Amino acid sequence: MDVPRAQGGASLLISWRCEQKRVLVVGTGHVAASRVLTALEADALVTLYGPRQYLCHELTVRVERGEVEYMDTWYDDSRLASFDLVFSCHHDESLSETIAADCRRLRVPINTADRPTLCDFYMTSTYRDQSLQVAVSTICEASKLANRVKRHIATSLPANLGEAIGRVGSLRRRLRQEDSGDEAVARRMKWLAQICEYWSLDQLAKLDDIAIEQLLKGYREDDEGYHSMQSFLEPLPPSELVSTLASSAIIPSSHTPPTSISPQPGKIILCGSGPGDPSYLTMAAYDAITKEADLVLADKIVPQEILQLVKCELRIARKFPGNTERAQNEFNRMALEAANQGKTVLRLKQGDPYLFGRGAEEVLFFRQHGYEPIVLAGLTSAMAAPLLAGISVTHRNTASQCLITTATGKQGSRIALPQYSSTRTDIFLMSIHRLNDLVQELTEQHSYPPDIPTAIIERAGCVDQRCIWAPLNGIVQELERCGGSLPPGLLVVGWSVGVLRPVDLPVSGVGATMGAVNPSRRENISNTLPKAVPDQLLGLHDPHGLW
Repeated sequence: MDVPRAQGGASLLISWRCEQKRVLVVGTGHVAASRVLTALEADALVTLYGPRQYLCHELTVRVERGEVEYMDTWYDDSRLASFDLVFSCHHDESLSETIAADCRRLRVPINTADRPTLCDFYMTSTYRDQSLQVAVSTICEASKLANRVKRHIATSLPANLGEAIGRVGSLRRRLRQEDSGDEAVARRMKWLAQICEYWSLDQLAKLDDIAIEQLLKGYREDDEGYHSMQSFLEPLPPSELVSTLASSAIIPSSHTPPTSISPQPGKIILCGSGPGDPSYLTMAAYDAITKEADLVLADKIVPQEILQLVKCELRIARKFPGNTERAQNEFNRMALEAANQGKTVLRLKQGDPYLFGRGAEEVLFFRQHGYEPIVLAGLTSAMAAPLLAGISVTHRNTASQCLITTATGKQGSRIALPQYSSTRTDIFLMSIHRLNDLVQELTEQHSYPPDIPTAIIERAGCVDQRCIWAPLNGIVQELERCGGSLPPGLLVVGWSVGVLRPVDLPVSGVGATMGAVNPSRRENISNTLPKAVPDQLLGLHDPHGLW
């Protein structure tokens, strides 16, 4: 595994605890007032130097309120060594240089306004919502542009995100109290990660003490910690699941199931939703989601961007480890009950329903109960994800075959893995959760070369698509270096993985793609589908619909 070379020139972004730290601000204007407020909000002990006659209104008020210690002078170096941090905020260049020299002699960090060469650290453009802080830095290259970037980020965030973070913090602290042993750390982290990933931000923000206690009860009673994530409230009414969509004329598809009042009995549609972004839905799938369905039963990994198109009742499968079969049976039962009531049931799956989607099993099940499901094809991630990541799965003189397989069998069992072929590209679905064992088996038992190019592609086609690449013997470490997986993802192994990799790109790395110019990326697509409003697109699955 190649160790990436550090790219110098960055600043170190940290979140420094300043509670009871002594901070000196030298200045009288609005910049000094901004620094004072920043330090006070970090619970620092603030001292202000500056002639009273020049103090701006905000600083005068803070002095009168006693919020800061105040000295009516431009500068006094006699106490400088007692401070932990200094902000120099005035236009006297000579005095700025003197203060900076004194600070560096005493090893006190200093920030000097508009004088980057006199700074030990730079200020960031910051957005705060309770416990959420977002900092943007341009390393003193374009501070006004940093403010614009900050505003862009802030306006795209849900209004109650800070409240959601606070409630998750409360839940985390209760978890540590309930299950504090070292052996419980992994279980706690896994359980809490599921909630953070699959609950909507709105629902997290609404967690109260009673709801937290109900969650903890489920955590205590469930060894795996998954069943406690099921909804403990009534499902959301359909009106709360409707996305605000822009009006758009959709071209009818000859493959679209006919739209009409549902006959008795109803009908069942098995539908593939593609790799993730609504741009990759077929027109038939789009019509089924937005026009036909009375009930949508969606897999957990179907992205929120797709779910935002749903206008009817929505349920999400609670297919967590150890609960897959039970969740599948529940969905089958719910589909039959709704169809028997004359409803159109849409079974929404990621990718294509017949490619490791259990679609055939469901067709056989519903046939036994008198229903012949309509099956709508979906764009499988096995083909789309490599392309979106800049990987050609076949290439003359490199790969003349492509194998699509899975690393996980029925009920989580292992399956027989393929023997190595130098002219084949192998795509492993449902493999990232057991990546370490898979790599070991491929290299030790199936003759795969340790240096064969490998890539993990996650959330293909979505705005947060990620590609991690490395030789086979280094892909586990590269994934760990990135902080773990972002489901759903797949693994691509073969010499074709490196065909389009630019020569200046390291053999190991992470990015949206492997550096290839890719005209099929989402941001270059002219998408004719209606778009949900931005803050809705940021939401996650709602526990009210979690099944």
